[in-house]
Amino acid sequence: MSACARPDLAHLSACSTGVTAHRLADEFVHITAAFQLCGYRQVVGTLWRVTDAAAEAVAGAFHARRAAGLPGAQALTEALLGLRDRYPATPTRWAAHVHTGV
Repeated sequence: MSACARPDLAHLSACSTGVTAHRLADEFVHITAAFQLCGYRQVVGTLWRVTDAAAEAVAGAFHARRAAGLPGAQALTEALLGLRDRYPATPTRWAAHVHTGV
């Protein structure tokens, strides 16, 4: 794959994309890792089930920050901190999302 064609970012809003099966707990095998193995430099995934509303809120806040020029990890961190400030008693709205890659 040429450097020009290498995909940069995959945002996986589905549930549990960063979780592996219990029988494979000692391995790094899940959908998020598969996207990285396929060439994506950065992948956003989730560690447990998330509601559609939570996934939409995180995605909107994340992509707004990316559009403003922030790198992926920082954009996700700031998006999650903003949601944490709005919903401090409901971590299920923001804590499941993780960024992997560079």
